[in-house]
Amino acid sequence: MPSFNVEYKILLSGNERWIETPDGKLGGYVDKIVHTSVGYEIIDYKTGEVKGQNGIKTEYSTQLMLYAGILYESSGEWPGRETAIISNPKP
Repeated sequence: MPSFNVEYKILLSGNERWIETPDGKLGGYVDKIVHTSVGYEIIDYKTGEVKGQNGIKTEYSTQLMLYAGILYESSGEWPGRETAIISNPKP
């Protein structure tokens, strides 16, 4: 596992980043990763409805959990927060 240093944090921060597991078997484009005082925040923009019957839709929740797991496997640090944001809300 790589050491989690400042240079690695800078590589992870930013817009639309490809992240993958160290073995390359699972990966995806994360819309935005921001380093905050509580750790990384994974932000995923959505164009449709985000909420389901019991909170965030299952498919979005699963996607964010996978991104969190990939980030942990790559960096050794769990994100402090995962967020799904509607980028084009319906009026």
